Amino acid sequence: AGKDGSVKYDVSTTPTTVAETTNWSIDIAGETIDTTTHGDDWREFILGLRGWSGSIEAIWDMSDSAQDALQDAILSNSGDSAFSVELYANATNKYSGEIFITGISVGAPLEDKVSVSFSFQGTGQLSYA
Repeated sequence: AGKDGSVKYDVSTTPTTVAETTNWSIDIAGETIDTTTHGDDWREFILGLRGWSGSIEAIWDMSDSAQDALQDAILSNSGDSAFSVELYANATNKYSGEIFITGISVGAPLEDKVSVSFSFQGTGQLSYA
């Protein structure tokens, strides 16, 4: 169950859990390079570069230092450097890597909680443990 999931920010220096997270997702993709030649009856490919991106969703709480830092990464020059994250699927299984915040979306519906979604682009290798 995803209820044990979490997100940790800036894990390479001072790991901080992002407060009030409700969801995170990552998309991992590999490019294919067409190696088909004349005379082939079927297309052939090799795997090229891989990449990853995703999002983190939370109940909006800018009094949380980690949420505030994620927001600052897109609003100020602090976003010029990648920072490390760990995305926990449960208490023990996690994905980790370096990211840039590429977008933020805040919603304040009349009859629901204020929410925030941070979009990110991974840079370098994504690890799984």
